[in-house]
Amino acid sequence: MSQGDSPSSLSSDREDTPTGTTTDDGVQNSSASLPFAGEVPEDGIVYAIRDIVSGGFITLLDGHVVVIKGKIGVGGCYWICDDPGDGWIAFRNLVSGKHLDYSNKGRFYAPEKVLNSRQFVPRPAALGGYNLCVNYRNSLKAAAAEDPEALTTGLVEAATIKDATRWEFIRVLN
Repeated sequence: MSQGDSPSSLSSDREDTPTGTTTDDGVQNSSASLPFAGEVPEDGIVYAIRDIVSGGFITLLDGHVVVIKGKIGVGGCYWICDDPGDGWIAFRNLVSGKHLDYSNKGRFYAPEKVLNSRQFVPRPAALGGYNLCVNYRNSLKAAAAEDPEALTTGLVEAATIKDATRWEFIRVLN
């Protein structure tokens, strides 16, 4: 709307606007209609990273990166977002200090020593949530729960972006 336009002068534009784009004051600021409750990760904030379909959390357990359903807080399901300001982010486990990383074998892990923390980007998913993608050899590899039905399963590369798990980043600590 330009400075001289009033809402009534734009009535002809309104005819082309689908009615589904209007909002109710009671619904406009409600998260009830959203398919997830997470947020985009920010530097220095601690998150629990949850599969919005199965409810499993990315967890560092006994040195292995897994997705565990149920108990939040088990193992090391809290991840600090590290953002060096170059457009990529990394996740460092709150308990161990190890960074989430990707291997050339299609699995995610948390190595003892990392020369450069792996570069991740949360990619908005069409059905809600985010695909957690890692930069590997100039392409993005999306993370997926290996067996979404299992109580504990590995974190692996999705075969396609459609097979990627949809994640939400739940703020735990500032």
